Amino acid sequence: MNTLFSKIKQNPKFYYSMMIAATWAGAGSLIVGLKMAQTFGVIPFIIWALGNTLACIVFGLLAHRIPKLMEVAMSKPVKMVVGLMAVFQIWVNMQGLYEALALTPLGTTLVKVIVYGASLGVVTFYLTRPMLKNVSVGYLAWTATYAMIIGLMIYAFATNGISALPLGLDQAGIADATRKAILLIPGCFLYPVFWEMWEYNKKNDDGTAKVDLQTCFVFGGLLFGLYLVFVFALAMTNFTPTQNAIKGVLIFSVAVDSLASFLFSVLITFGKKFGAGINVAAIGAWSFLIPLGVLGLWTKMAEFRIVVIGLMIIAAIGWAIYEKSKHAQEQKA
Repeated sequence: MNTLFSKIKQNPKFYYSMMIAATWAGAGSLIVGLKMAQTFGVIPFIIWALGNTLACIVFGLLAHRIPKLMEVAMSKPVKMVVGLMAVFQIWVNMQGLYEALALTPLGTTLVKVIVYGASLGVVTFYLTRPMLKNVSVGYLAWTATYAMIIGLMIYAFATNGISALPLGLDQAGIADATRKAILLIPGCFLYPVFWEMWEYNKKNDDGTAKVDLQTCFVFGGLLFGLYLVFVFALAMTNFTPTQNAIKGVLIFSVAVDSLASFLFSVLITFGKKFGAGINVAAIGAWSFLIPLGVLGLWTKMAEFRIVVIGLMIIAAIGWAIYEKSKHAQEQKA
């Protein structure tokens, strides 16, 4: 791990991009992508995939170009709201880990033990050198994801052949995909770990080389788009029980880094000690809250986040205008 840390510190650009793609993927990207292509068709999938791919790119291009947006995003009130939303993401990704391993023959009890153990292990792992560890986990998880999804695609094609997908000209399917794409595009603006990357790159406290993060986010978005090409390919075939188990491990690989990034986000927001306590409490509450509809609540919060992002941008622009006006008045005086 120390060798990987050294490589990241010397030239972090590619590693950052891999971590960005892995963090954005989330537990549901493969499942939702397969459903979008198979149920709604090619055109709705392309619309949904475009919105998904643009999310990291749009964040990279705009995060530092909107005056005062960084200050608003890093302010205590906004960090608290976004940090609490990260708790819901922890539950969503833990559930994703559970459902992924449920596709394997491990059994319900063992799957729960693995999910709890992995989650608590990440919290402990991140108590020291968290950013370097988050980048390294993202890089390793996303490398494994590419290897598995390409291998599964070749295996499934060779075993089960290729099936045609519907074109998807139904208006309802296109409308649903468009709505999802619009909600996805601003999503990265509420990821604490992405804002922390700008601060980390600027301060450079541990000697990690500074890079052009805008390029990293653009490349990270493209890496995620490449992953969705393979998801689309998987939608054109079927799976044997063995292949379903491989798919479960693949989803686990995708979900584990997103989970890690949101556990890290809580540490960023609330501090190491208090944040670790919140993470442990969130992990402990997972299996009790999921049956009560937490996932449905998160869907509503995903719709609400576009409002939060809009208010952040309005506040940032208003702050910038106020400071510019104040500075002009001080010069006249």
